[in-house]
This record gives sequence, structure tokens and C-alpha cells, in this order.
Amino acid sequence: MDQEQWHKQLLQEQICAAVKNHYGLWKIFSLTKEGVDLNAIAEREDIIKFVDRGINLGDIVEKNESLLHDAVFSQKLNMNLTPYLIELQLKQAFPSFLQNDVKFITNLIDFSSKYPINYKIEIVVDNELLLIPYRIYLNVDACKSISTTSLSDIQKIIINCIMTRHHNGYIREEFLKRIILCKHSFVVAFVLQLLGEYVVEILNEIYKHLYKLDLALYKEVISNNRKFYDLIKERIISYSTYYYPGKFKYKTDYVGLKILNFFETYIIRT
Repeated sequence: MDQEQWHKQLLQEQICAAVKNHYGLWKIFSLTKEGVDLNAIAEREDIIKFVDRGINLGDIVEKNESLLHDAVFSQKLNMNLTPYLIELQLKQAFPSFLQNDVKFITNLIDFSSKYPINYKIEIVVDNELLLIPYRIYLNVDACKSISTTSLSDIQKIIINCIMTRHHNGYIREEFLKRIILCKHSFVVAFVLQLLGEYVVEILNEIYKHLYKLDLALYKEVISNNRKFYDLIKERIISYSTYYYPGKFKYKTDYVGLKILNFFETYIIRT
């Protein structure tokens, strides 16, 4: 099997997984690439029962050809993502019960960008797989200028979570302050991802609030995502050496390691 065939097979497996786990058709859109035989996938025995429930992949291709075309070429040519594609991508980052709120927000705010969201962090929250953008490239004024009076409390939290994935570290820090003490499982996922970054100002903000965090909530999310947590742990240890060599008298003075020690003591080992 050559590399191209292997890549197509991998994409087919991802799409099958999306169907089997009820992620929704917009998940399939986000995974679809050129050369994937969706009709063949629809005939696979392990997903026939889902196809019988109304998920017809052949119809998806036929009825949404332009959408799939945009999904492919927006990444290849760095074209602006259509508002609908942005909506589909951001929906992946939040639980299913918030999908209408995400749609409302994407209709309200201009999230258009010439840079696609092409790398996502996988994390399970309340038995749902969320795909959180690693970075979002957008004009922060688009979020700052809207009237918050038109938003519900949960919609404000969604926007703040999205902005913690902004490409500018100062923006991530600013919006982290708005969600750090929110008691929602999906918010924990966004905070944990920030913990695995090298910007020391962001880590200081998390460190200031450690004893105010809902530790039971963090323990639940981490216990369901040990590989994710272990990766964050490795990054913290690595960053303490790579980005700040010789800056601290003792290596343990690095704020990332202080946070890690707190998590290990009060969450992991309890």
C-alpha cells in the first residue's frame, strides 16, 4: 500500500468513526477529502445500521458537492472559509446541547479567516468527543465590539472559550480570565489545553486560581482523557527546559511545574 492509498484508508476510517459515534453529518463534512469513496464506506457492515437510520453518504456527496469542494480547497489554497464551514468546525468544539448557541454566535460574529482550522485537539467531555481548535486566526475586534446584552450567559462563555484559542497569546490570556472559574466540563477542556502552552503569563493566571478550581470537575475530565493529560504533562516538563533554561534558581520555580505538582497532588493521586 503506497502512501496515498494509506492516507485515503485513514480518512475512510475517520469518517466511519464519525458515523458510528453519532458525531453528526457536519463531522463527516469536516473529515471529507478528495478521493474518499463515501459510497463504499456506506456499504461497510459495521456502519450499515447507522446508514439505515438515514445517514446516506452517497446523498451527502451528491447534495453537498459545493460544500465538500469548499472544505477541500479552502485548506489547499488558503481561501476564506465560508461562514457555514466555520460554523461546522466550531460546533465540533462544544457539546451537542450547545449546537444552537454556537450557530447563533457564528451568525452574529464574523469569524471569517484566510487561515483554516486544520489542527484540532481531541478530548472527551461527558461522553462526547470534542475537537477543540489548536489556533484560530481572526480579528479580535469582531468579538469585542458585539453587544453582550444580546447574549445569554452560556453564549458569552462559548465566545470566551473560542477566544482562548486565538493566535495571539495576550488575547488567550485575556479571555482565560473570563472562564477560569466557570463550572462546566467543556470549559475545563479549554483551560487544560492552555495549561499545556509555554506562555508564562497564561500559566500565572491559572496558578493564581488553583485553589478556587472545581477539582472534582477537573478530576472527572482528566480521568477520561489520561493520554491528553499525559501529553500536557510532557509539554510542561519540556517547556521548563526549552523555553526557560537557567531563568530560575530552582527548576521547580517554573510556574508550569508548580501547577503540575498541584494537579498531581490534589487531582491525580487522590
